[in-house]
Amino acid sequence: MFSPEGRANFCSSDAQEAYRLVYNIEMYLRHMVRWELVAKAGRDWKTLLGNAGNAADARRRNERELRLIDADERNLLSYLLLTELKDVMTSEAVWPIFKNRWPPQDLFLADFKIFNAIRAKVAHFRPLTTLDMRAIDRFRSIVEQMTAHYRGQQRAEKQLDPDAPGIPEPIVEPIKDWIRECASGTGRWASLAVSAVHAYVVIVARLRIGSFAPSAVSALIDGTRCDALFLSIDEPAIALKAYLPRCLKEREAVAMMAGLRGFGLVEDELFPDEGEPEHFDFSVPFDLPLPMQFRA
Repeated sequence: MFSPEGRANFCSSDAQEAYRLVYNIEMYLRHMVRWELVAKAGRDWKTLLGNAGNAADARRRNERELRLIDADERNLLSYLLLTELKDVMTSEAVWPIFKNRWPPQDLFLADFKIFNAIRAKVAHFRPLTTLDMRAIDRFRSIVEQMTAHYRGQQRAEKQLDPDAPGIPEPIVEPIKDWIRECASGTGRWASLAVSAVHAYVVIVARLRIGSFAPSAVSALIDGTRCDALFLSIDEPAIALKAYLPRCLKEREAVAMMAGLRGFGLVEDELFPDEGEPEHFDFSVPFDLPLPMQFRA
């Protein structure tokens, strides 16, 4: 009845387009906030969420306790209400990050209020008018304009030489040692490259043998007790790209480098039916496009 070929089809073309825009814009804002908070506070980035972080954690816990659906264990920001996300962005601790790029706060709040109203219409199946579609397109345009500098960050990404200034001191020797392993041709890693973008050091590593285990991301986060990074895995699961904030403390940075170098591999003797991959390992926030790649 509700299949694409069925007769029951209540979703108009405007509703579909509005849902797509709202979904992408809201997901992007959450990802952008995390990108900036991790850059600012490193491992302590969640403290900048204030009371909204506690409320989000409670919602995630309630969802976990249902046990009939999978909680998004690695994406706390997905449990923030949109109004709470707005409160985080405009808080005294966080707004200074955005204020030189975004409109004055009173104008931003006015536009955000309209965006939230459109979101409510989409979520509660109320018909959308031409005026509504113009309003959501206006907010999309504001977001794209106010985040244009992220595309500049991407273009400005530069390769770093381990012997040249630019790499945080605590990870210089771990990087050099990792590069020596790659050059030897005897270890698990084939190549390693280091670059910088925004307030992050970027590690790109490719395996020589094997592939990454489905639970490797969880093992990394649990083993280091730190989720202050962005991480993407290529489709064959043989290369990773990790963004480490420069503000990590020495012990945290060294532990993260060791965790990345020891990233879990699928063992040859492991049978596929021995366990299902953890569903959240390669999902948000680790493999979303970075802010500079946003297009609504």
